[in-house]
Amino acid sequence: MNVGQPPGDDDDVKSSSRQNHRTSLKKAYSSRVSKEKQRRDALSRQDNARRDFADHARRIVVQASKEEESESKTKRGRGEEYVDDDEGEERKEEKKRMKRTTTKTGDGGNDDDVDVKKTERGELQLPEYMTDVPTDLGENWLCQPKPRGKRCAVIAARGRTSAFDARGKRITLENKKKYFQSAIPGGSFQTRGNSETFCILDCVYGGGERRRVGDAAVAGDDDAMEEDGGNANDDNGGGYFVVLDVMAWNGAETYGCDVEFRSFWLQSKFASEIDSCAVSRDGHEYPMFPAPIFSCATVNELRMCYEGARMKSFGGYVFACDGLIFRDKRASYTPGESTPLALLYKDEALCESCGEGTFRREVLERGCFLKVKRDGSGGDLCAIDDNTVLVSAGGGNQLNPNVAVRCEWEGDKLVPRGNCERKGTRPDAFSKIQFYIACKTNNPLTMDEIASSVCK
Repeated sequence: MNVGQPPGDDDDVKSSSRQNHRTSLKKAYSSRVSKEKQRRDALSRQDNARRDFADHARRIVVQASKEEESESKTKRGRGEEYVDDDEGEERKEEKKRMKRTTTKTGDGGNDDDVDVKKTERGELQLPEYMTDVPTDLGENWLCQPKPRGKRCAVIAARGRTSAFDARGKRITLENKKKYFQSAIPGGSFQTRGNSETFCILDCVYGGGERRRVGDAAVAGDDDAMEEDGGNANDDNGGGYFVVLDVMAWNGAETYGCDVEFRSFWLQSKFASEIDSCAVSRDGHEYPMFPAPIFSCATVNELRMCYEGARMKSFGGYVFACDGLIFRDKRASYTPGESTPLALLYKDEALCESCGEGTFRREVLERGCFLKVKRDGSGGDLCAIDDNTVLVSAGGGNQLNPNVAVRCEWEGDKLVPRGNCERKGTRPDAFSKIQFYIACKTNNPLTMDEIASSVCK
């Protein structure tokens, strides 16, 4: 792909065709608020919404620790050994610290009444799929590679590190491990600090081996994990974490800070505190490194990000990527929410770099999940974040309004096939369905179109 090259006559015809197709999509979903207005409204809402993120961050850490306490009681009840050899006599002191932390966060009452999973669920900010180009892309947006793997929130506190998936479930690594040691503050016995020492990171866990450029082996295509699930138990000891964002570092929360600052903070902290030769690597079980981030101000920067993702190579590290994430540099971090200020871009070249047939299997042949519109119609289906009717299943279908409805493609149309049998499946977002429709009609947004908007 010639990113940033002047378009020829054939490109003009294709671009015109794509534009006409997107115009027809907008007419079909005329009730949908324009993307630009959504982004403006999102920026306006974050300026007006002032949450106490400091208490929110502490509460997340406390609840993760409460789950650990609950598991320890269960193990002791079964007669299993729980206390690690490395902890020694420090465990009693750590219990006192946790009590003080619980008091500060204002939980009060019986500790066993705390709903751990409810607190952990929805801690990740979710991007929308990119189906249009923001008008201020070159001025206000940044771009970073989207690593292939399992998205997770990594929490480090009390000398241990654990990872939670997008649904709030603790990820079990190889050998059924639920906790591991990391070099970030609070994540190992060397960096445990006190009750105010903790980190919360937005990461992608990748299985298989990851090597520095020049080593004998690099990550293979078949090592990449599925985007919408991935099995953390499939790796053979070569897993790694790529950090996309930072919500708290060494007790200081950054939820309310903008993307530009959070990116600078993350890169500088890893460079000075984690990658420093003075940091002991003895307790660092899994490689952990921040994803690079690029400005969208020039075509050259966009090309570097895109080609790096396609070739799986950034800054000396090799890791599989299946997309790009465009982020408004002014956006704060909103846990548990889908935001138009973060856009996920995918195309065939990026997906195919993770293995032949990946794009066909994960995009062209993949169905969608919708929800029953709650207005008494019974047969109308829509996306999880929008009430626009996408499929009319008919009143004769017995659909459970509390369960996602599985739909399959017939051409470029969705046909309902009944309630999803897999428990916990979430309906897809509107932007994701738009992305699928564009790909199936051969009119997806291209990197050349994105680059041309920067040239203007």
